[in-house]
Amino acid sequence: MNRLSLISVFIGIFAIVFRAPLIFAPDASMKFLSKILTSTKTRTRLFGLFILGLGVAMIVAAWGSSLIIGKVILIWGEFVVFMAIVFLLIFPDIYRQIVEFFLNVDSTVLRLIGILGVGVGVLFLYFGLFVLWMP
Repeated sequence: MNRLSLISVFIGIFAIVFRAPLIFAPDASMKFLSKILTSTKTRTRLFGLFILGLGVAMIVAAWGSSLIIGKVILIWGEFVVFMAIVFLLIFPDIYRQIVEFFLNVDSTVLRLIGILGVGVGVLFLYFGLFVLWMP
């Protein structure tokens, strides 16, 4: 597997793992997310460092790729890095407010977000396993 297919598979698995619980137990998933990731600024910043690393890996893997999915991963990686720096590392209270907003959202909306997230994850898995994988 090349770097682009590996990062695509990892993004797909990450999206599925973090969004699938929203389909089955949206309220409990949001409370767990709020308790584990946003309970303190330190935890939010540590999560931000993980997301920042993922974004940098996306940029490095997609850099110089001529494929359309490579360009998508590059742009998405740049977006993830920007959002992680601004909302998770510099201003973690804004991220906490966003999570608290979603705690009050109807569970149907959370389920739709979960379905969309799983769909995007499956799409990235498809690209990583079948389109980008070159033996």
